[in-house]
Amino acid sequence: MSQVLNWLKNEQRRAVVAMIGGGLVAAIGGGWMAATFVIGHHKHKPSPFSSPVVEQKGIGIASGHVATIDAPVMINPSTRDIAPPISRQTEKFEGQQKKMAEQISRKKGVGIPPLLAVLVKMGEAGVTAEDIPKLLDAKAVELIKLRSMTDRLRDGRAELAGIAEEVQNLIDKGEFGAVGQTLTRGRELVRTQRVNASRDTAKILALAARVDDLQLAFRMGANKDGEAAALVAPFDSVMREGLLRRQASELYRQGEEFGDNEALAEAININRLLLTLTPRSTRSLRWANTQSHLGAALELLGERESRVAQLDEAVTAYREALKEKTRERDPLIGP
Repeated sequence: MSQVLNWLKNEQRRAVVAMIGGGLVAAIGGGWMAATFVIGHHKHKPSPFSSPVVEQKGIGIASGHVATIDAPVMINPSTRDIAPPISRQTEKFEGQQKKMAEQISRKKGVGIPPLLAVLVKMGEAGVTAEDIPKLLDAKAVELIKLRSMTDRLRDGRAELAGIAEEVQNLIDKGEFGAVGQTLTRGRELVRTQRVNASRDTAKILALAARVDDLQLAFRMGANKDGEAAALVAPFDSVMREGLLRRQASELYRQGEEFGDNEALAEAININRLLLTLTPRSTRSLRWANTQSHLGAALELLGERESRVAQLDEAVTAYREALKEKTRERDPLIGP
């Protein structure tokens, strides 16, 4: 040890030792830092199972734990990428449809738009491709029949001719939905015309019946009023009721003045019908008048045929009438 100390007494020798010591410290520090980095990197290194690598060279897609793709790969392609093929397929399909429609149009002499509209409906109905040509040909025949029907309708009244023209134009365009709306309008027009015609006919019959009454032809007049009532029954209950009352009155006069018991029986039946058409709760006086007319016909027929049951019915009808026809409600009734 003393020898070492004597050796270090030399100043130059001490400087060399200091330099060597500093180098060792630097080396040891650098080694420690390197070791720390390696250990830390290894500790945070991702697991090989967390981010698989896929590699593919050439055509196709490789799979496995580690794969590398060396080719273009498209995942979840956008609409822009697949639209062109779909568009081309759609155009091809529509072209085939149009070609088929053109062929049948030339063959049958019908327009192309309605045939294309029919093809759309076939697609919606799920008609198979092999059945479409035959079925479309049959529909072309139906289109020809439709044209014949609209032609006949054009030859009718002016209002219906306009409807027929509009319908055929819509068919030629293939606008079948609008055809239904136009035909509904046509039916309403016809119904209105029919109602007006029936009402006018009923008025003429009623006028003729009044002329019959002037000539004491009560049976003829009653028949005309009955026919008029039947004409307006579907749409005018008020007019029908008035005509029935007139008919019942004429039949009573026919029975009273000409001894026609059958006419009296008919008058009784009509008055009974009128009771069902005249609500007592809302039209009590009219209902009471009908009871009075019923009672009169029953009384006259009961006396002629000596039927007690009819006379009893007559009394009941009169009593019912008096329940509503009081002096307070009907000033024409005397004390």
